[in-house]
Amino acid sequence: MSRNVVNLDALLPRANLDAPEIASAADVQGFKVGDLEPGLIYNWLRKPDFQRETASWSPEQIVDLIVTFASGNIIPAIVLWQNGQSVFVIDGAHRLSALIAWVRDDYGAGEISALHYQNVIPEHQKKMHDATRDIIKDGVKSYRDHKLAAQFPNNADPEVLARASKFPFRNIEIQWIRNASIKQAKESFFRINQGGVKIDAIETRILRANNSAVAISARAISRGGTGHDYWSRFEDDVKKEIVKLSGEISKLLFSPNLVMPVNTLDVPLAGFGYGSHVLPFAFDLVNVANGLGLPDSTRKAAPQGESDIPDDTDGRETCQYLRKVKDLVELLCSKHSGSLGLHPALYFYSPRGDFLPTAFFNVSAWVMELETRRRLQQFKNIRGEFENLILSHPVISKPAVHSLGSGGRSRLRTTQLFSRIFDLLSSGGSPDNVWATVISEPDFHFLLLEDEEQQREATQGLPGRPFPRRAKSAGFLRQALPQALRCSLCGGLMHMNGMTSDHTEERNKMGTSADENARSVHPICNSSRET
Repeated sequence: MSRNVVNLDALLPRANLDAPEIASAADVQGFKVGDLEPGLIYNWLRKPDFQRETASWSPEQIVDLIVTFASGNIIPAIVLWQNGQSVFVIDGAHRLSALIAWVRDDYGAGEISALHYQNVIPEHQKKMHDATRDIIKDGVKSYRDHKLAAQFPNNADPEVLARASKFPFRNIEIQWIRNASIKQAKESFFRINQGGVKIDAIETRILRANNSAVAISARAISRGGTGHDYWSRFEDDVKKEIVKLSGEISKLLFSPNLVMPVNTLDVPLAGFGYGSHVLPFAFDLVNVANGLGLPDSTRKAAPQGESDIPDDTDGRETCQYLRKVKDLVELLCSKHSGSLGLHPALYFYSPRGDFLPTAFFNVSAWVMELETRRRLQQFKNIRGEFENLILSHPVISKPAVHSLGSGGRSRLRTTQLFSRIFDLLSSGGSPDNVWATVISEPDFHFLLLEDEEQQREATQGLPGRPFPRRAKSAGFLRQALPQALRCSLCGGLMHMNGMTSDHTEERNKMGTSADENARSVHPICNSSRET
């Protein structure tokens, strides 16, 4: 999914839709854009805490909505439901948030957003904020410009003044959901939101299972422990642990920031940490790390708003899930003493520099199997050759989904393939002989065709045309990966986040701290070095 979207999630506070129902009698047909400034009306507006993040629109889409409203054209009505003092936005959160962003000059990195995210705002989110403000400045102008035009009409731009004399009196139309229970209001949200930016099956499961450990864990990871605290009802010690663990996991997954086209091997473990794809990825990660299985995207959600995932009542299960995720991520690539330090560009990125979640989860499943079977040390013995084979034939770790199937089927076939290669290399086979053996076997013969297809794609291009982004990334990776720093002990590729310093002549044998005695190795190789 596109990451060039503006995060407006902070502009409408979240609240628990399931709070006790209180009779209410709101009967207004609309409100003015000025009511979105701090005051009585704005201060009561809420969106359900289970609602997905308001971060699916591009800067251009947001500006289009603002221009449409400011020019006097019709925008769809906002659907509201009131429960006591809270007025919930059941439909129209993006439209309303776009107008709030204009009024408050906050497109994801303004005052409201900074407070909401405790000043921990991703660089790309800031860029989208700046990009939207620039388009506003060069086009329709800011809300403040219109207020100044009304205050000082003699010095105002005629177009701004004309708009400022009209839109402040125009209603933002409202439709109320009346005489509805909490359950009915919640179902209205899901029913309405199957249009527009449609909620897929996995996201629907997250939203319906809003109070479950897996959903809370995924949300915490996706924002690095900042933003709305879905864990607010837990005890303080539990809340602190959730924030701490999720922040650490997020940093392990998404630091350093990914820049496209790829021009460095210092890529993050899990691609871009900003965008609508992050929450579903985090949800899948929690499932895989905790042995819950990767949800099937074709599976239908439970009917009538019910979830098949139980709630976490005290947060202990959420903490347990997050610990398991951290253990897995540290095992894959970190400076933790037991980390394999797998190079993300080799295992988890396509030859053209795209992060591949399927490859990430396939490799994760295999590594977890190696750990369970106590074969990580054996992997160290053949790791150099294993990775040389992937360098020569990237299709081994990044096969096409249409050949392997998706979800659990893909993971099973990949773990079988890795295990077969593992056994052949452990038996003394060379990388070339292992490749020849594997592609001759019926279960893996498809790799030959996929390998040839990938090589063919690398030669395709248009005469006289500049390189597209993916071609630039591919050219860099093709040259740089084989030259990557290698572990002095196992010969495997090393990444900046998964290496440590080792004494060439060991300390317990009086090896010195001199520069010439230092070398870089994987954490697991260092910690398990034979003495």
